[in-house]
Order: sequence, then structure tokens, then C-alpha cells
Amino acid sequence: MHTLSSKGFTLIELMIVVVVMGILAAIAYPSYTRFIVESRRTDAQVALTQLAAQEEKFFTQCNKYQASPYTSGTVVSCTGLGTTYPTTSPDGYYTLSVAAGASGDILTSFVATATPVSGKSQASDGAFAISHNGLKQWDKNNDGSYDTSENTWKKN
Repeated sequence: MHTLSSKGFTLIELMIVVVVMGILAAIAYPSYTRFIVESRRTDAQVALTQLAAQEEKFFTQCNKYQASPYTSGTVVSCTGLGTTYPTTSPDGYYTLSVAAGASGDILTSFVATATPVSGKSQASDGAFAISHNGLKQWDKNNDGSYDTSENTWKKN
């Protein structure tokens, strides 16, 4: 008598593999997107650290912070040493701004802010800020203000 040998997979076996792959993908994708959002935060942090360093360099040379660091063409400076700042972070996920605070005629403080660009993956991540005294803030709950628990860039 002659026996038939079975080669290949049955339809049930293939369906089980597809279901298992679907379950793995459903678990992995949210973790992957969360990891991407977390890793792109460094884009804001690097940009703000560079802006703060430029402001401190200007302060060291001119004894004040820049009032209009985004002026194109002629740059506000005390001795021609001023600089213009980028308006977006290096990878383009955040919009950058700097505001200088005055005490009389001298600009004695600044706050640099990185706001997520709407429509991109970082849009719901909250803004980052750094000030002249090194205070780093992150609006983790994305409510538009920095609460007392948001005085760090670290994930808690």
C-alpha cells in the first residue's frame, strides 16, 4: 500500500501564524511610536541648550542678553558680536523662540522655548524651556503652563 506524505502548511496553521503576527504588531507598534516621540525630545533639548549657550556667550561679551535674536540682516549686538538664531530645531520637530527680560535698559534674563510643530509626531508632547539661570522646564501634561512638578527635562 502506498501512503501520501503531507508537505507544506494547512490553512489553519497559516491563519494561526497571521493572528500571532497581528497580536505582536498590535503590541509593538504603540511601544515603537512612544519610543520615537521620546527620542525626538532630544531635538528640542539640543536646540535649547545651543540657544542658551549662544545667549550666555553674548552676555559674556556684552553684559546683556540679545533683545531680538531673530533679526535678519543687521543683528542686534553691542560690538558686532550678535548672532541670529534658528527658528526651528535641527530636525524640524519644534519651533524655537527666545524672549529677553529687561531691568531698565539692560536685558538681564531670557527664556528660550521649543514648542512642538502641530501636525507632527511631537504635537501632543508639550513644550520645553530653558532660562538664563539654567532652569529647564517641560510641559509634560501639555496644558500650556509649567507646573511645579515640571521643572526638569527628565521623564519621571
